[in-house]
Order: sequence, then structure tokens, then C-alpha cells
Amino acid sequence: MNRILVVEDNPADVFLIREAFSSAGLDNDYLVSFAGDGEEALEKLAQLRTESLCLVLLDLNLPKSGGFDVLQSIRADAALRHTLVVTWTSSLAPEEAQRLMDMGVNHHLVKPMRLEEYAGIGTLIRQMLANRNTVA
Repeated sequence: MNRILVVEDNPADVFLIREAFSSAGLDNDYLVSFAGDGEEALEKLAQLRTESLCLVLLDLNLPKSGGFDVLQSIRADAALRHTLVVTWTSSLAPEEAQRLMDMGVNHHLVKPMRLEEYAGIGTLIRQMLANRNTVA
């Protein structure tokens, strides 16, 4: 089964992402794993590198090892290099946006301020995965 890794340290955001993924049907078609900090994310990535990891939803502001470090590890690993990476954070400075693009992020989101906006994240990710599958 294809896998998605969500890297997020905020329990409320994890809950809302689970709901958004469920609403979009992602939890029916993908095995979704969660990591609560950068170190755990790196450990899970090491485990998932031989599996069908197709997308990482990555918070940039993480304890232990930050999101930029995790992204750099993904892009440096030949087995993970082509995995879709969607980053998200509460706010993003223009220089950070450029850095993300230079590092090969596929899409960046600012965390929603309203509850109903979270459903759009599940829909966006479903569309990204569907588009990738039609291109591949």
C-alpha cells in the first residue's frame, strides 16, 4: 500500500489533518504514518525508504531536528528524492519560501486559520497524488 508521512508536533493540527485526510478519502487509499518531531521523522523516513512512500506533509517548525533539515535529508536520499513534499507552517518569510523552492519542495501551505480550511488540505493532497499517478 502507498504511504504518506505526516510530520507535525502539534496534537491539534494532527487531529485536524486526520480529519481532512479522512474527508478526502486518503486514509482509504494510503497508509498514513505520523511523526511528532524531526528526529522521529528521520527515523521513520529511514524505515519507509524501501516502501512506497509517495508524500510527506512536513511542518517546518519542529522540535529536535527542524523541517528544513528533514527536507534536506529527503532530497539527499536517492530512494526518497522523488517523493512529493508539501511543507507547511504558521507563517513564512519570503526568503524561506525561496529556500524551500531551491530545496525542491513540491508545494508549500500556510496553516489554515479556520477549521473548515483544513478540509482543503486533504483535497489538495489527493489532487497532487492523482496528478503524479497520471504523469508516472
